[in-house]
Amino acid sequence: MSKVYLLNTLIVPIDFNIYRYAYIKLERISLKEAKQILQNNEFISAIGHEATAKLLSQLLGINIPV
Repeated sequence: MSKVYLLNTLIVPIDFNIYRYAYIKLERISLKEAKQILQNNEFISAIGHEATAKLLSQLLGINIPV
C-alpha cells in the first residue's frame, strides 16, 4: 500500500517506530502531472508553512492543508 505525501522539503515525515521500511521515489514532474496525481489519489500534506500551502492550493486547484 503506497501513500502520496506532498512535501515542501526533503525531510521525510516517516515514523520508523510505526513503519519498518519505506520506499521513497523522488521525481521531477510537471504541474499538470502533479494535479493529476493529487486529484486521483488520497494524499498526506506535510506542508509546514501557510503561505506555501496557499500558493500550492492556487497552482494545483485543490485545497492543500498545512
